[in-house]
Amino acid sequence: TIGDVVVDAGSASCYGSDAVATVTTPTANGYTYSFNGDDFTTNPSSDVEAPSCCNTVVVKDGECISFTKSFEVTAPEPLTFTADDTVYTNCPDGLADIEIFAEGGKSPYTYYIISQSDWETTVYDDLMDATSKAERLAAVEDYATSNSVVQRSAGSSDTARYWVAVQDANECVDLGVNIYAWWQM
Repeated sequence: TIGDVVVDAGSASCYGSDAVATVTTPTANGYTYSFNGDDFTTNPSSDVEAPSCCNTVVVKDGECISFTKSFEVTAPEPLTFTADDTVYTNCPDGLADIEIFAEGGKSPYTYYIISQSDWETTVYDDLMDATSKAERLAAVEDYATSNSVVQRSAGSSDTARYWVAVQDANECVDLGVNIYAWWQM
């Protein structure tokens, strides 16, 4: 029989994504592994949703179940952000501060502030036409800033609307998928 089973579950880079759990002991020939009730294989690694608790790996030596081990997988807190719906300025034709408050994910954050005009004429269509996460990030890269407070024209109620989103250091958010969940106006 084998002694203790050691599972390296690590941490996922994004909340709700997968982490790789790997049995590091035992790994000799002849052992098979079943993670969370999946079929037994010779692969000592498996994707496991994160965060999650109560995961189980069963290790078999030949046809005999030799050991069962429970383990947890961690992940950063989900990325969320808020921005005021209405921002005021004290000066006619002055600039207003758009302040964005981000939490969770992994800092540093990247902030995207896009004018209503740009959103309507190019950005929205570019996001919808993009076929990958990389293309969607490219569609908004010109609007990226590392500052959580950005000054923009207050304009009139028709011209001074801005779309705002936040991305964390692990790029956990796909800014073009479920678009109205990630972009605020």
